[in-house]
Amino acid sequence: MDPVALLNGKVIQGSQEFACHYNGNVFTFGSEDNMKQFIIEPKKYLLVRPSMPKIFRTLLLGPKGSGKHEQAKLLSDTYGWKIVDFKKIVKSRIDDLIKQDMHIPNNPQHGGRIALSELELQEIIEGKQFAASKFIPWIIDFLGHQLEKKKPPPPEEKPEEPEEELDEDAKKKKEAEAKKK
Repeated sequence: MDPVALLNGKVIQGSQEFACHYNGNVFTFGSEDNMKQFIIEPKKYLLVRPSMPKIFRTLLLGPKGSGKHEQAKLLSDTYGWKIVDFKKIVKSRIDDLIKQDMHIPNNPQHGGRIALSELELQEIIEGKQFAASKFIPWIIDFLGHQLEKKKPPPPEEKPEEPEEELDEDAKKKKEAEAKKK
């Protein structure tokens, strides 16, 4: 990240083209001007905590023991970001579903439940692989966003059936009835 832009509340990916070395670290910048500003006064950009946008999201990945949970906690404590532990949320929800005596279907209305089908739940219990995208509604719910039931598509308009061929007498009779109305 470009530390000069970050101090100004912007998140800009740095480029190798604009990189410099300072105090044992390599810093990258989004532009040559930002790199020059940093070289003139690096402490200005390193001693002040940047104001991170509230909408900023980051994903931390790493093997067990790499410190990703500790780093996530530090970022949360520093910037007030919400930690979303995907694995923990999914495991908790599945454990809750397994404990239920009876499977309750989805009810995404306000305060409702988001569940899996009985078949999907059984496949998870059996240890079968399952697409992570199936759990996204649980994450959205965890973040406090209201889920709504999909509205059904509007009914398809049926084309009008062509009028049947009428002989001359039937046509005259139909026209006479239409005039009376």
